[in-house]
Amino acid sequence: MAFFDDIAEIPTFVAKDIDVEHFIINITNLRCWVKHFYDKSPIPELTRIKAMQRCMNLLIRVLKFVWREYYNPTAEISKNGKTNDDEQKAQKARAESEVKLKLDYMELIR
Repeated sequence: MAFFDDIAEIPTFVAKDIDVEHFIINITNLRCWVKHFYDKSPIPELTRIKAMQRCMNLLIRVLKFVWREYYNPTAEISKNGKTNDDEQKAQKARAESEVKLKLDYMELIR
C-alpha cells in the first residue's frame, strides 16, 4: 500500500514517473493482499476499504496517463518536412524508445 500512497502524492505524472516493472510487481502484490489477507487483516474494515479506494484511484490515474501517452506520440519533424542524417538518427532512437515505452504501457494495461 505504501507504494501506491507514495506515487499518489505526485500531482502530475510524466513518463519517467511510471516504472512499468515496479507497477506490475506492486499490482501483483495488491492482488495477493486482497485475495489472501484482506479478510484476515486486523485493520478496521473502513480503513481497508479506503486503502483499496486510494489504490484504485491511483491505478485509474496511471491508466489514463498511459493511455493518453500511448496514443499521442511526441514525434518532432522539421518545418520543411526533411531531416538531416543526425536528425534522422535521433528520430529513429526516439521512435525505438517510444516503441519500448508503448510495449511497457500495454503490459501495464493488461
